[in-house]
Amino acid sequence: MSQTASMNEASTQPTQHRVQTTEAQPLIKSATPIALALVAVAAVGFFFSHTIAVVALLGAALVIAVRASFAHHVANDFADMYRARALHAEGKQPKDHAEFVYLRSSEMLARPQLLTGYALAQVQELNAWAKVEFEHA
Repeated sequence: MSQTASMNEASTQPTQHRVQTTEAQPLIKSATPIALALVAVAAVGFFFSHTIAVVALLGAALVIAVRASFAHHVANDFADMYRARALHAEGKQPKDHAEFVYLRSSEMLARPQLLTGYALAQVQELNAWAKVEFEHA
């Protein structure tokens, strides 16, 4: 009986070792300020014309939808580039994978104003790696 009690007691004790977690970093700049400005225009416009309010609210919804779509594509691009980098490390068509990462990261660097500092640093690091690997492959 005492063995069962000690097992139950041990299972309820918090573990001493901590699990290290990392927080997800945002990849693109937020659309919230733009959307809030359009909602404010809609609120003011409601008193003058319902059409202005509807157009402003539709604009806010469109801004959020476009940014969400862009964020989805950026996340997929990162996943594709890291997958290609892993395949390159395995030696599977290294020149093709390095070229893919270089071209994709160059496209992302063409519009840096939409990326957060974290995402921009990741893209620059991938671009530098791919450029070196592509030239040496």
